[in-house]
Amino acid sequence: MLQPNYVSVSLGFARYQDANTQAFFMVVSCNRWLAVRLDLLSSIFVTIVALGAILMSENSGEFMKAVLCNNCTEISPLLFGGGTI
Repeated sequence: MLQPNYVSVSLGFARYQDANTQAFFMVVSCNRWLAVRLDLLSSIFVTIVALGAILMSENSGEFMKAVLCNNCTEISPLLFGGGTI
């Protein structure tokens, strides 16, 4: 048999737990929202650099174009996503 005091303490804890869970889900959803926007920005950045490399003058060799694209794809997660290589 449960004591009456235990039930009231349990309901109070449930309210605090619900408030804490709501705040946690808000933080997770805001982080995901920002991550999607930064991934989109990173994709646009890589696309612009790749198109710029394709449209480079003929004086630069294929090696320079490859290095430019490679460095761009390696550094974009560090700039926008905060990740590591």
